Amino acid sequence: MPPPLADKLGQLGRYVEQLRRLLALSPEPALRESVERALERMIQVLVDCGADAGELWLTAHGAPAPDTAAAVFRELGEAGAIPEELVDRFRRHVTARNRVVHNYAGVTAAGTHRDAEQLADDAAELLRCLLAA
Repeated sequence: MPPPLADKLGQLGRYVEQLRRLLALSPEPALRESVERALERMIQVLVDCGADAGELWLTAHGAPAPDTAAAVFRELGEAGAIPEELVDRFRRHVTARNRVVHNYAGVTAAGTHRDAEQLADDAAELLRCLLAA
């Protein structure tokens, strides 16, 4: 495994653990909004890191670098590195990332928490798949 890919996969694993610790918090009411902002940031960081890792995996296997995060996950699926169900879920994670980064309407605390919980599991699965492929 090329060192940049190994480093990025290590980073992805650390981000998954950070997100899981954040999700386990039961903050007092005064801190809930801060935790929500932190969850939003973790959604951005994890999706971006997963896309970077996927792009490194693809280029290490001779594929050209895709233009978008969504394309990275789609091409990982086409290469057989990740299952199609994970491709579909990452398509939704990319949408959630864009929603929080660009502050689109419809971002709610409940939705952010739900997205972050699913992303923690999916990013861990992405990591397992890329390490095994």
